[in-house]
Amino acid sequence: MRQRFLLPFLIFPLLGPSTVAAQQTPLSTQTTSASRSKLPKWTEADRESLLAKAQRGDRGAQFWLGAAYEGGWFGKPDFQESLKWLRKAAAHGDPDAQDSLGQMYEEGEGVQQNYKLAAKWYRKAAEHVPNLGGAGQGRNNLGLLYLDGRGVPEDYVQAYMWFSLTNFKENLTYAKAQMTPTQILEAERKAAEWKSHHLDPLQDGVLKEPPESCPITKPPAHPLVPPYPAEVYPGNFWFGSEKLWINLPADGTWKGLPHYRPTDTAFRQKLLWWHKGFDGRNNLQPILKVNGKRLDSPAPTFEVEESANTYGGSDSRFLVVGIDIPTPGCWKIKGVFGAAELSFVIWVTQ
Repeated sequence: MRQRFLLPFLIFPLLGPSTVAAQQTPLSTQTTSASRSKLPKWTEADRESLLAKAQRGDRGAQFWLGAAYEGGWFGKPDFQESLKWLRKAAAHGDPDAQDSLGQMYEEGEGVQQNYKLAAKWYRKAAEHVPNLGGAGQGRNNLGLLYLDGRGVPEDYVQAYMWFSLTNFKENLTYAKAQMTPTQILEAERKAAEWKSHHLDPLQDGVLKEPPESCPITKPPAHPLVPPYPAEVYPGNFWFGSEKLWINLPADGTWKGLPHYRPTDTAFRQKLLWWHKGFDGRNNLQPILKVNGKRLDSPAPTFEVEESANTYGGSDSRFLVVGIDIPTPGCWKIKGVFGAAELSFVIWVTQ
């Protein structure tokens, strides 16, 4: 199977692409048996953790479970288990899983080799925006099929178009060298038309701004001046009231959140909440309850740790709670502390 270039937020390193043998050869990223040995070996605890999330419908966990079985990260490769979980994740719209299924059909791993089905799954992955890994792989792999006429008609214009929508410049250069100026212009026109119908909130992997469809919480005209602490973090603002307040980013975005463990697919954030009169030394006070809901798409369960009372002096009395956000996207988060409630909307991106 071609090596994947995806999900850069994982802590363990993934292997890079194979080197290009010659200028005349399009980039092929096959994973050899030798390179497989360099991939991570996961424990039974890792497998059980992923399995529990995958069984709850977490498509990211389903994908990584399938990838782990395919790569032999639990021992020997198990293509049937890999296909089982990749198909579930792909059915839930995971572009990495869709691209991986395309690779398995192209290479005949656990299934009968079928270039038409490979093209089908690559195209499904390719259509996703923003490109967070799997979409770019799908576009490149679909371009390679058009380049060679496997499962689709040989078409350098289509190949060039898909290559131009990825960061695989070697393949774009190779295709361009085989084309006439007229063909190149037609391919660039098609790429521009595709982009106009697939507006992407990311540019070169960097978020430009949250989409207008996400009603992020913005700084009010007259920001809250809380009783304490008075100093706001750079680029942030205070939001709420004296009953309950929090520190939020002015651009409405949480970007590059970490994972609690390498095998986790959710994004970890710790939230600090303030309440006038809160005293962390008093165990009889209410418990802070936090929940979250994704507004722009269905999503797996939003998980929350039990809040912890923290006391650091008269000017730093707060409650802290860890949350696990299962997917990027537009999230509404609500905190309840006794009779006090506070909600805000945040855009989560990698």
